[in-house]
Amino acid sequence: MTPPALLSLPDLPAALEALVRQIPRGRVATYGDLATALGDVAAARWVAQRLKEPDAAVSLPTHRVVLRTGEVCLAQAALLAAEGVPFADSSHVELSCRWAEFAASFPLRQLRDWQTEQIRHADWETERTLPEVIAGVDLSYASPDLAVAAYAAVDVATGKIIAEHTTTAAVTFPYIPGYLTFRELPPLLALLDDVRRQGPLAPVILVDGSGRLHPRQAGLAVAVGVCGGCVTVGVSKHQLCGRVREDELVDGCPTIWHQDERLGVKLTTGSKRRTVFLSPGTGIDLASSLRMVQAVWRTERLPRPIARADALSRTVAKQLIVAEEPRTK
Repeated sequence: MTPPALLSLPDLPAALEALVRQIPRGRVATYGDLATALGDVAAARWVAQRLKEPDAAVSLPTHRVVLRTGEVCLAQAALLAAEGVPFADSSHVELSCRWAEFAASFPLRQLRDWQTEQIRHADWETERTLPEVIAGVDLSYASPDLAVAAYAAVDVATGKIIAEHTTTAAVTFPYIPGYLTFRELPPLLALLDDVRRQGPLAPVILVDGSGRLHPRQAGLAVAVGVCGGCVTVGVSKHQLCGRVREDELVDGCPTIWHQDERLGVKLTTGSKRRTVFLSPGTGIDLASSLRMVQAVWRTERLPRPIARADALSRTVAKQLIVAEEPRTK
């Protein structure tokens, strides 16, 4: 089977604008209604943030979008009253005028469907021996729409950094909980392409983000591995789902189970006893994933390849920020 190519990412701001324009005079919709029409109520916070930006307030009937309680501000109340919207009191509209009959394409639902197809191509069963080199990837933001992705390869025997590379890429997809993959995957794939032009990738790549340990078993490390054609392990500072079982161990580490499946492990190590939650991305099983991480985690707060990629991406991002700052005499 051919792995699924990365979708052409939807223009969510444009999709949101089209939805807001559909709300009729005399009716209101909530931020959650709009998020649901985009395909997932989890987008409600982003919807609220986007509609509060100055350009949206000027060009769209954003006064017709209210909190789920019906609460509105004074200026908004005046506009809605002029359109005939009934009020429960001076600061709350009657929710009987709520409207959610959107003609919608549900773009976030399409992205979830893509993830479902993607995990059919993931391999979480292959046992792997420790390679001579393990790399890590991470990214930082110079601005909300500009990312710096970094790659750092480590000699497993010595712990020395033997290769580094950074790639700067535009970011077009907003941050929405559960959809981080679609924000960070394009810059990371561009990074891997750049590294390949200089030579082969490391046999195993640690990704700063979840792998299979994800509500849909489709974390960033899965996407990087499947779309990038490489072996990946997800290393996350956050447990996105599941419960830790101290009675079920892999090489002495508690396992994490979700919906009766063992998806990852909890690993605490390093000089400051840091904890990460790791899981296979693709091309590797859970026990091998754990061995890879343990082999390159010494004194840093994260495994060395990721720690170095993190530091490198931050450094370059800061340089870009400084370069963009207006010069003062």
